[in-house]
Amino acid sequence: MTPTRDGWDLKVESGGHATCRHLGEVEDIARERIVFYTGMPPERILLDVKRA
Repeated sequence: MTPTRDGWDLKVESGGHATCRHLGEVEDIARERIVFYTGMPPERILLDVKRA
C-alpha cells in the first residue's frame, strides 16, 4: 500500500492493483480483488495490510 495524490495504491498479491481513497476501504477492496481473481470464499481470506 503506497500513498498517492488521490488516495492509496494497493498491490494485492493474488489480485493485481487497486486504488482506494480512504484507509478504511483497504481491507474491503483487497478482499474483493482476491475473491474476484481466485474465487476463494471471502470468509477464508486472511489479510495482512502493510504500508510500502
